[in-house]
Amino acid sequence: MPSKIEILSLTQYWRIAATPLPIVVVGGGRWGKTWASVIAGARGTSAGLAIAARTDAESVRHWLSEQIDLNEVALVTSLEAAVQINPPPVAAIIASRPKDHVCDGLAALERGLHVLVEKPISPQVGAAKSLLAAARSAGKVLAIGTEFAFLPALHAAADALPSRDKRGIRLVLEWNDLNREQRYGWVKTHHEETNVLVDLLAHAVSVFRIFSLGSALHLVRANLSTDGHRGGFVLYDENGGEYELRCDRVASDRRRLLEITQGRTHATVNFADNPTEIVLDGQNYELSSDLLALSSTLRLELGAFMMEVMGVAPTTPISESLEELLRLQIELECFLH
Repeated sequence: MPSKIEILSLTQYWRIAATPLPIVVVGGGRWGKTWASVIAGARGTSAGLAIAARTDAESVRHWLSEQIDLNEVALVTSLEAAVQINPPPVAAIIASRPKDHVCDGLAALERGLHVLVEKPISPQVGAAKSLLAAARSAGKVLAIGTEFAFLPALHAAADALPSRDKRGIRLVLEWNDLNREQRYGWVKTHHEETNVLVDLLAHAVSVFRIFSLGSALHLVRANLSTDGHRGGFVLYDENGGEYELRCDRVASDRRRLLEITQGRTHATVNFADNPTEIVLDGQNYELSSDLLALSSTLRLELGAFMMEVMGVAPTTPISESLEELLRLQIELECFLH
């Protein structure tokens, strides 16, 4: 099973997520509503939570009226109005369209807020770098949404491998989305300003870093269909590790499958559904009840972000790899152009 340190870290994230830190969610679409529900669920109350919905605020208001657990959410139409609420938010979750992430993130930083921005930070890496620079100048936390960095089953699988020495490890991550599938009660749509590789880069890297043990990752090849919906890439680390993503966001089946090969050991982690299934050398690998109880990766991500905002942890997996992520996005853009 995962080391006590890993279990402790994930458990801390789960517990800290219940802290009633005032937060504004920027964006009233599918992800904004999902984040509002996760935050309120973690706390057991929607007090101290605001949604800034610039467009179609009335539909968000109607949705809120139907949510018993979100009766105390403050709905506003701008970030400026959100910071006038008492108590004012100390952090913002940017859940707007990808093309608006940097603009909304900068606006939040200018108002003294810590920022968690959904992936990708920006379709344009230059704009993303400006956001990182602004966060450092302001002395605020900037994190990116990579919820699968906190999936307990992935940490369990990494720990179950026979050697902690991951040199020469090979990972293949298959990630398929159905076209217009229902997720969290809403139709999952793909924004045309991002191709599938830019969209999934943060997710893939967050998964691979669990197994790379801090080794720097570098892109060695990439391919993308002309419509931007299918493709893949391969990363190497400095220890001979190989990490491959294969993805299709208009597939006939939904898939979240990680295949791991280390020497003679072979494992798979199927996290398309809950609970996640782990098979190690042909045998089912059962998760402990402690880890099964940590059922929401978004809640774990929220807790990790809040720990850093509160100064409890100096860095977490959602902020410490931003420079590497932007470097890989630059490498990816070079391959694709």
